[in-house]
Amino acid sequence: MKVTIKDIAKEANVSITTVSLVLNNKKCRVSQETKDRIFYLANKYNYVVNLNARNLVKQKTSTIGLLIPDIENIFFSSLVKQIEYVCRENNYSLVIVNSDEKIENDKNLINLLVSRGVDGLLLVLSNDSLNDESISNLINNLPIPYVMIDRYIPEANSNKVYFDNVLGASRIVNHLIKNGHKKIGCLTSPTYSVNGSHRVKGYLNAMEENSLEVKDDYIFQGNFQFESGYEAGEYFKNTDVTAIFSCNGMMTLGICKYFNDNHILIPDDISIVTYDNVLNRYMIGTSITAMEQNTSLLAENSCDILFKQIDDKAINNKTIILTPKLIINDSVKDLN
Repeated sequence: MKVTIKDIAKEANVSITTVSLVLNNKKCRVSQETKDRIFYLANKYNYVVNLNARNLVKQKTSTIGLLIPDIENIFFSSLVKQIEYVCRENNYSLVIVNSDEKIENDKNLINLLVSRGVDGLLLVLSNDSLNDESISNLINNLPIPYVMIDRYIPEANSNKVYFDNVLGASRIVNHLIKNGHKKIGCLTSPTYSVNGSHRVKGYLNAMEENSLEVKDDYIFQGNFQFESGYEAGEYFKNTDVTAIFSCNGMMTLGICKYFNDNHILIPDDISIVTYDNVLNRYMIGTSITAMEQNTSLLAENSCDILFKQIDDKAINNKTIILTPKLIINDSVKDLN
């Protein structure tokens, strides 16, 4: 027979209100002995707080919707894990959907999450959506709080949390330059990617500030995927670059695979640095020097903004720009 809160209150010889306050960890003037007895009885009878009833009273579902563009991307899978942890610690469940970097999927999935009654949204939009007017109109008219994470629409009046990609790229390329590299290639992302274009800008800034030439064949445009990194390996093999800056981890994984397949040693034959520090746990041998975007920090800041706005919708929108951290490993040869 299912045990109710009324049964626990009767056996503990306290009111139903007292049991409710204790089991929901609310402040109340109840002795520790009584609290212990209530928790003991709840555990004895496997009593679980009825969240549906609680949420009905509060007019909320304690559920967050998370839109991700590519769950197979190591960076995003790491971010999902951190967000799920923060939500769980704050008594929210998480619904995760994957858009496969497609605008239509973004639209459909955002509408789906809203229709499911989530309390708020965490959005990592597909790259194409960042320049799409229909997406801007959709999110500007959302009836619930939301935060744009990592990728953002610059002109949107919304919550945004992201890393300074220009600064990060400039710093990691300067690390190569300090180690004597002058002929530095750049494995870029597609031109429509806001983050990718900012990383290329950081690369170009560092090269210009150090009066270094950027030849036409120093830049190879990838697409964030492993396969384009593999293609870039063959491309850069036929240039005079001594080092390569890769704009994301999946492409870096691809280029490292190509060099390994063709017996090109890192860093003896060529040096490599990358944006994101999420792939080194999967590397065998050389660890790649990386500009780390701490997914835990990104998750904590994004969730903090969203939770506060769910509790108080009058809170103004906020933009948080995080600083990436240079992680020096052994993939850069010192030419000095």
